[in-house]
Formats: sequence, C-alpha cells, structure tokens
Amino acid sequence: MNRRDLLKNGTLAFAGFGLSGCATLASNRARARGRAPRIVNLAPVYASWDRVIRTTIGLRPHRDSGFVLRADKLDAKTLIHNYGHGGSGFTLSWGCAEEVFELTTDAR
Repeated sequence: MNRRDLLKNGTLAFAGFGLSGCATLASNRARARGRAPRIVNLAPVYASWDRVIRTTIGLRPHRDSGFVLRADKLDAKTLIHNYGHGGSGFTLSWGCAEEVFELTTDAR
C-alpha cells in the first residue's frame, strides 16, 4: 500500500466514523424530545416582593425630563453626557451615537 492509498482510505474511514457519530447524536436528540428532563433535589423557591431587599441590576436609567446628551468642557478635556434613555436605549443608540460624534468633532 502506498502513501496515497493510505491517506484516501484513512480519510474515508475517518469520515465514516464521524457520520455515524452524528447519526447517533441526532437519534438521541429525537428520543429526548419525547420526555421532559428530570430535575432532582432542587429546593422549592419561595419568591415574593415582601422578601426583596433592594434591586441593583437589570434597571435601565430613565429620566422623566428626558435623556441627557450634551458636552461639557473640563479644562483641556471634553466630557460627553449620554444617559437616561430608559427602555429606548437600543432604539436611540444610532442617533445618539451620531450626535456624540458631532459633539466630539466640534470640541476639537
């Protein structure tokens, strides 16, 4: 057997093993869809608003008077304020980014 035959046959064998492994995974997934996963030894969760001490994450800062987008000069530096968008932060991000760019280029 020469080197070329060895590489060709070895590659085909390797591909065959890989494909058979994929078929096994697919059949396991199909079987698993039929039943719910087992959850064992989990303590029950007693959640109520009475037990909340404080909320520190997951909040989107909102200002009733509207968001802030302005530039302030501090000595030789420019500070850009861009906050208070609330739940509209993602929606307003492109326009506010453009305004911030304008403010930074004007400050130069």
